[in-house]
Amino acid sequence: MIKNEFLNWLRSGGNYMGIQLDQSLQSAYEIMGSPLLVEGNSEFGFYVYGNGLRIGYMDGVIDEISHSFQDKEDVCIPIDIPRLTDLKYINNTILLHQFIHIINLAGVTWVNYNEGQEDVLTIRTQGGVYVGFSLETGLLFKICKNR
Repeated sequence: MIKNEFLNWLRSGGNYMGIQLDQSLQSAYEIMGSPLLVEGNSEFGFYVYGNGLRIGYMDGVIDEISHSFQDKEDVCIPIDIPRLTDLKYINNTILLHQFIHIINLAGVTWVNYNEGQEDVLTIRTQGGVYVGFSLETGLLFKICKNR
């Protein structure tokens, strides 16, 4: 099995970087430190960290863990799959077919998830992580696990 925290999160949907859904927001603060930005208020919103990481919360409890890629050139998640020599990072230039190739090689199972949106294709991994792509460009724009 490929050992990579990000790919393991896609597979399991559980702990990612020491954070998981239903933990206290305080625990994210203790693990990740101060966010670069807080969107929202004390009751609900997001802690925004580097590398496009967003920790969503409601009433002091984590309810979303996501990476946002749209219009973010600095987001870069390293991957290490021995049989994959041409792709070493997941970033805002990854296309749908490249991402599926990566997760297939990593042994992450997935299904198409139809949200009824005409301009987005979403896949759901075995861990319940949702991955969204623009149908216009084929580019990855968000990876998200939420309640």
